[in-house]
Amino acid sequence: MTEHPSSELLTGFLLGRLAPPEQRLVFFHLLHGCPRCREEMAPLVEAMFRPGRGEVPPDTDPEDYDGPIGRVFARILGWKDDRDREEADRKVADLLGGVRAGVLPKSGGFWTLGLCERLLERSWSLRHDDPKQMLQLAGLATEAADRLEPERYGMQVAFDLRARAWGEYANACRVSDDLVQAERAIGRALELRKQGSGSELLRARLAELTAGILSHQRHFPGAFQALDLAYTIHKRHGDPQSAARVLVQRGIYTGRSGDPEQGIQILARALREIGEDGDAKLRFLVLHNILLFRVEQGEFRVASRQLFDMRPLYVRHAGEVDLVKLRGIEGKIAAGLSEWDRAERAFRQVREEFEVRGQIYHSAVMGLELAAIWLRQGRTEEVRLLVLEMLEVFRSRYVARESIAALLLLRDALERDRATLELVAMVASVLEQHAPEGVL
Repeated sequence: MTEHPSSELLTGFLLGRLAPPEQRLVFFHLLHGCPRCREEMAPLVEAMFRPGRGEVPPDTDPEDYDGPIGRVFARILGWKDDRDREEADRKVADLLGGVRAGVLPKSGGFWTLGLCERLLERSWSLRHDDPKQMLQLAGLATEAADRLEPERYGMQVAFDLRARAWGEYANACRVSDDLVQAERAIGRALELRKQGSGSELLRARLAELTAGILSHQRHFPGAFQALDLAYTIHKRHGDPQSAARVLVQRGIYTGRSGDPEQGIQILARALREIGEDGDAKLRFLVLHNILLFRVEQGEFRVASRQLFDMRPLYVRHAGEVDLVKLRGIEGKIAAGLSEWDRAERAFRQVREEFEVRGQIYHSAVMGLELAAIWLRQGRTEEVRLLVLEMLEVFRSRYVARESIAALLLLRDALERDRATLELVAMVASVLEQHAPEGVL
């Protein structure tokens, strides 16, 4: 091979996905010591084959991961009032007490920019641990933003913050499986932005959030267009880490669109853009999703080895919800390796955890994994009762019609004693495609 292999070929070589002729060509090219290709592969090699090594557990505040987003909006708003921020934590505590008592402060002076920012920071930091409180704090942030006094901060600042607050509230709704409200909230955010400063950075953030909702609706071309806009803006403003974060979203949504192979390729490109010295938690997220796509493609033994290597990263970076999802991945790998008892224990645990957290849709998806095991064991009545329970919950939560239709199909097959593992897998696939996911 006289030419350098493309990035796609190098990534495919590392992932073991090339056909034998291509694999040999890349191997012999690298064997001759090409420094350019070795340098290009270095970040991916480090992340894939030494994911838990060489990182020192951070001593910084866990919210530092969210710092770039906060700094972006500090620049957007151009406002700094130290006393405002010093009072914010006390006000958050007062607000939470007021919500429990059914009373909110009426004084206009109570609702400040600093309070709104703190509510948004606290809400965002909970996205991997406590979706319910994430939603509550995001809702209070919209209340604070809507009550800001424009004469104190200026009309453009007030409307920029309102747009941001409603956008983040839309994200919190989606993480909490309230998809109808998520769509309404993002629509309000986009309208409010028109009355603000016209900030490109705010436009990029709302584009990312809009892409998440479009992805859930299976409007992937629109989602990719929104992410391309956000990526271009971050590149233009010299923010490579935010651009890399958008690229990670694109990889995730590409995989969810039915092309996990291409999703892995995009995520590998994102790893190169993040770099060895980039955001460690974002690198972890990339590897986590590569693991998910490997499981989806049935590469259970490879996924098992990757999961073993990634254990230190989960300990270091995963939130409580991430760890619940990790247990689900373990269950899928166990099922793929025909370890049925181990898989059933994992799926039961994950389903119960999601129910406790109010994430009903995620609980239902895991319920179908459990249903597949029960069907193998001839426990058809248990499967039928589970499906009826899921239908009742989905109808009350206004879940996507496709998900309800798929469950109805499975219910009818069960009643006629014609349910098959293939049908359960198909229904699970439909539900997974429409599952709400949090954004980065």
